[in-house]
Amino acid sequence: GTTCVATCPTGTVNIGGECLACTSPCSECKTTQTTCTNCISSPTQYYLYGSTCLSTCPDKYYKEDSTMTCAACNTTCSRCENYDQCLSCPADKVLYNANCLSSCPATITIDAGGYCKECDAICDGCTGTTSTCIGCATGYFLYNGKCIQNCEVTLYFNAALGTCKPCDSPCLTCNTASTTCTSCTSGQYLYGNQCVSSCITGY
Repeated sequence: GTTCVATCPTGTVNIGGECLACTSPCSECKTTQTTCTNCISSPTQYYLYGSTCLSTCPDKYYKEDSTMTCAACNTTCSRCENYDQCLSCPADKVLYNANCLSSCPATITIDAGGYCKECDAICDGCTGTTSTCIGCATGYFLYNGKCIQNCEVTLYFNAALGTCKPCDSPCLTCNTASTTCTSCTSGQYLYGNQCVSSCITGY
């Protein structure tokens, strides 16, 4: 039969003096059957966005499980996991460590197209690509943008620059300086730490 009540029960709304059921996925509503104030949680969890229930929150909003609402991201994010953990950024920002920045941190990352990519582990800073090093981790030497464990045979380690540098001709191999020869190119002879075209008298 029909029962008169002072207030419509939860899940219904007073429309023209009659308590009518809220329209799913609203679990509670006001004014109209589709103006949601709470959302169903089974079989699918819905989240309140304004007065609408959504299973997925729109860009710039995230699912706030404590209130079952779509809550706004930090204003710098275009998508986020929670308020201050960005998943993507606007076109004028780049993503780094879940933050949206104006530019990638210099020397430790490169801009990989909307996000910052860490330099290779053996690099102590990079430029252009993650493997184009500007310095090297301990135990590595820099040569032509690469970090190598040992200077190649025709190179020497320049301690002042912290890089491998080529030996000057006619040195074939050298150490400590480009002209401190330890061996010579064909037709040259090692005299002390110099390469000469002919041995001096007595040698």
